[in-house]
Amino acid sequence: MAKPAKVRPDAVLANGQERIYPDGYYCIRTYLGDKPQYTNVGTDPAEALQKQQREEKLLTARDSAQVAGIEIVEPASERHCVNTALISFTRNHLSHIGAATRWTVTALSLEILSQAVPQNFPEQIEAVDVLRYCAGVEKQGLSPVLVRIGSARFCTFLRFCKVKVAEVIPCEMRKKLGRFPKNEPTAYAQKELDKLLSVCDDYYRLLFTFLTNTGFRMQETMHLTWADVSFVDFSCLSQAQAGSV
Repeated sequence: MAKPAKVRPDAVLANGQERIYPDGYYCIRTYLGDKPQYTNVGTDPAEALQKQQREEKLLTARDSAQVAGIEIVEPASERHCVNTALISFTRNHLSHIGAATRWTVTALSLEILSQAVPQNFPEQIEAVDVLRYCAGVEKQGLSPVLVRIGSARFCTFLRFCKVKVAEVIPCEMRKKLGRFPKNEPTAYAQKELDKLLSVCDDYYRLLFTFLTNTGFRMQETMHLTWADVSFVDFSCLSQAQAGSV
């Protein structure tokens, strides 16, 4: 902060030291329970400070109204529609993946939400809209596991919009939607395995032969190193097997 009570432009505190960071932007940090929520308020320090002060006053008014049993209806201009909120949600929660993938996910989610959620604002969403959304994800040809992940992401989206999930989706319904299906493994006949190995190069032939002979899972095989192999124990096992024969 600069004097008098102004934000110093492009300045940040890192480990107690002031540094100039002109490429950043200001965020308002609020909390949903113990989880922090960040709202981008642009790059102008004076405007960001005004929005922070307004948010503080708004939260205080909401708390006072809740104690008094009064509902506050905010102007529509201050509310974000579903599509606008989703874009902001994608930028905040999917920033760890590539930009192309992130915007592909956004476009897909916008398309599904536009069909599943006829309401204009997130606080108008109902439980039936969540079911429509999950059905829309399933119609895209995605696996049942991704459908369950989609339902969890929808709940996260509602929390991002400061909508109380428990008031929209009953607890039992959330558990049912979040339950992952138990898929039975697919068994291949030896003829099918021979056909697969016949078109593999040396690397993949070794890989698939290792998988079929050991029963290792794909993730176990991916992280296997020579340090995990004990040639001593293997030698003893080979001798025991030879003796039994």
